[in-house]
Amino acid sequence: YILTGDILRSITVLVVVCPCALVLATPTAVVAAIGNAAKHGILVKAGSSIENVGKVDVVALDKTGTLTIGKPSVQKVISLNEKSRGEILSLAASAERFSEHPIGRAIVQASEKESIPLHEPKDFEVLPGFGVKASVEGEQIILGTQNLLVEQGVVWEATHNSQLEALEREGYTVIPVGVGKKLEGFIALQDTPREEARKAIADLKKVGIREVIMITGDNLFAAEKIAAQLGLDRYFAQVLPQDKLKIIRDLQAEGHRVLFAGDGVNDAPALAAADIGVAMGMSGTDVALETAQVGLMSDEIERLPQLIHLSRKTLKVIRANVIFSMSVNVLSVFLGSFGIIGPVIGALIHESSSVPVLANSARLVGYKTGNEQAV
Repeated sequence: YILTGDILRSITVLVVVCPCALVLATPTAVVAAIGNAAKHGILVKAGSSIENVGKVDVVALDKTGTLTIGKPSVQKVISLNEKSRGEILSLAASAERFSEHPIGRAIVQASEKESIPLHEPKDFEVLPGFGVKASVEGEQIILGTQNLLVEQGVVWEATHNSQLEALEREGYTVIPVGVGKKLEGFIALQDTPREEARKAIADLKKVGIREVIMITGDNLFAAEKIAAQLGLDRYFAQVLPQDKLKIIRDLQAEGHRVLFAGDGVNDAPALAAADIGVAMGMSGTDVALETAQVGLMSDEIERLPQLIHLSRKTLKVIRANVIFSMSVNVLSVFLGSFGIIGPVIGALIHESSSVPVLANSARLVGYKTGNEQAV
């Protein structure tokens, strides 16, 4: 008005300068993407998460329950002394009776399958990342890592190392069983890799993920076997919960944006620290689901590349919406300033420019990635 003295031009500029289409550009796309994800069993807790997923370049995965089916089964029970195989399994299963860990559940199921009686454990204690201990029939039972048993005073002889390593080289997850101060036996378990995991990892590479990493508390040989089967870039074995957190922090310090997927209590620190934490729903613990920004309502690891692909498509839609809305806005201000359009036409342009933005965002509701199965 100061430049032209024309009140109509001033009103026109005021009408068109408020960018409604620009305001709608991001939230409409984000809401449509979250709806699409929910339709496929992916719960995204915040709009910022659906945007950040598309920016990750490293995916770190827990092994048990994420890359494997999370249902290890007991393959061997080895007695080292006078106690029979059945006695060792009975004591171990009784100690693990209230455990929520997949390995603990597997030991209990093995004893039930063989109709081995269980006893009521007392003073049951979970030591995250190490194992469990409990009192069964007056005896102190300790199951877990070698370090745990040694710390608890269980005598560990040099010959036990060779027996343990021989089992681990076969790809077993080996749980030593201590009774009192004596190492009574080993329980060897094996988990099965998810059939879809290898394809999911290949799909992650296709959508531009630089590195797919496995982080597990399992032994080196079991981790190496799984990594080779699934085509992983790197793996970290015999990792404690605090070490998982450190690995995530180290990757971030190198400048990477990290997505971590896991399902257990031990994974909670890493899920919280990662740029994006994804909890495997059906096999996951409540702690993991509460901590993560994204939850998979089914144990389908193939949803990860789909989620990343959807997020990147969402970012493209947001950019297109912003460019379109800003272009219309700048053009409208220019036309209004020179008196080419009046307030009425300006109002029509202003309101109608939101329609293409809404339509472009709405496409995300039914969007399907290249590797996605029809729903």
